[in-house]
Amino acid sequence: MKKTKKSLIIILLIIVLPVILYISLGHIVSYFAYRYKHDYTDWQNVSVERIGTFKVPIDWIVTLRDDIIYITDKGIDVDGYKTYLVGSIYLASWENADMLKQLYDAEYIRTVESRINSYGSTYGMHEFRINGDYQTKNFICMAADSENGVIDIVLYAWDDLVDKDMIIKIAESYRTEHLLRKKPWFLQR
Repeated sequence: MKKTKKSLIIILLIIVLPVILYISLGHIVSYFAYRYKHDYTDWQNVSVERIGTFKVPIDWIVTLRDDIIYITDKGIDVDGYKTYLVGSIYLASWENADMLKQLYDAEYIRTVESRINSYGSTYGMHEFRINGDYQTKNFICMAADSENGVIDIVLYAWDDLVDKDMIIKIAESYRTEHLLRKKPWFLQR
């Protein structure tokens, strides 16, 4: 009887212990993966009035000129700057298409892929015809409600310096202005 009990305990330990360790390690790995993905320690807030806030790496330079947002490695007045993201704030989608046509002789063709997150941002890929060639560009669209309709900020990784993972991280950092100042429904009275 003692031998059977001992054997049963050993068999259970051999089967159960690895399962417990596997589940525990899975949770630990998931926790650190989540923390890494949502770590904005060396990032800066970019606030856009009436729209919201998003984050970009602290060493990126953000410039707003003539309703166009440039996010670059140096100021846009310095020769040889690299463009991480470029885009505009607009009420109608054709305004953004006009901006791209003026800056890059780019014609929007179609949306190749897009995903929406719960904070009101969309990210994915758009296809353009640029100087006769077809190219895809990663994009982020951050939307907010206004009295005149929906206002969008659309940013493109124009020089292909920002990969999809970075686009997703920036998109997930977005908070609309009304979410930043509005109390949750359960605190309103």
